[in-house]
Amino acid sequence: MNPCVQELRGALLVSVIVMRLLRGESLDLLAREAGQPAGRISAWRDEFLAGGREGLKARPAPIEDVGLREAQRKVGELSMKVDILKALLEKKGHPPFPRRSK
Repeated sequence: MNPCVQELRGALLVSVIVMRLLRGESLDLLAREAGQPAGRISAWRDEFLAGGREGLKARPAPIEDVGLREAQRKVGELSMKVDILKALLEKKGHPPFPRRSK
């Protein structure tokens, strides 16, 4: 086995081997280098590609995220309205509102 490959372990090793296979390296050469049967490496490739396809599928946002985004949008909208109303009042000569202490 290649010394660089020997240092890799687990999922990292599998992903490096699969990426090399996808780049066009020989399945037999990779099998010998990794000390794994060619059929196992082919199965890794198939699992890797299936996982990639699953990762590309659109997923709906969780309900909590939708609610949070809607609340943030509403806060932004209300902040803009307050700023516009303050500017209009100042333009009409109304003194600025005193700040409330917390």
